[in-house]
Amino acid sequence: MTQNIPLEVNQTDFLDDLIGVIVGRDYIDQHSYDFYKTQVERWQEQGYYHDAMLYFWYYEPIEGLYCKPQDNFDNFVKVVNGLGFLLPSDRQALIINTLNNINRLNIAETTLNRTRAILDFWLAIEDWGTFDTERFDCAFSIMDRKGLIIQDNYWQNFDEQKFNSDYQKLLNMTVYWRKRYSKTKLEHYQELIIV
Repeated sequence: MTQNIPLEVNQTDFLDDLIGVIVGRDYIDQHSYDFYKTQVERWQEQGYYHDAMLYFWYYEPIEGLYCKPQDNFDNFVKVVNGLGFLLPSDRQALIINTLNNINRLNIAETTLNRTRAILDFWLAIEDWGTFDTERFDCAFSIMDRKGLIIQDNYWQNFDEQKFNSDYQKLLNMTVYWRKRYSKTKLEHYQELIIV
């Protein structure tokens, strides 16, 4: 059972950034020392600190001399754990990223913002950065074929009434998706806090 731990803004910001790192990279456990060092330095610049970060500050290990690529990932995980969090699984990261995209669809108010939300979500789907979103991909493709997704500022023959009708169908799909994966983003984040 998950404890209901209130999240501070800086914890949510850190986890949002961590999700972006995981979703934006294939095989998060197979990157170079420099990749992890860059992430850790960004976090330090944002005000996060733990002694485990020292591994990425003072020396660059020479791979092969008592150092394996896995060591870099293990030390990256130590930083995340030291800051008070578990590293999310790939599935958790994809679900949270999908929730972020769904939230953008739900809060967009203007046609332009709604179009941007659709295009961002569609790009995340194409980049394998979402979870169980095949129906959204199909809906976006259908809207595109109908000329309802504005791209490159091309508004000719745009039918806003049809767009709004199809957009409402997308919003209904978000309700269905959320029912299938009933946890909210904050509930997922609460599971990642080390107590």
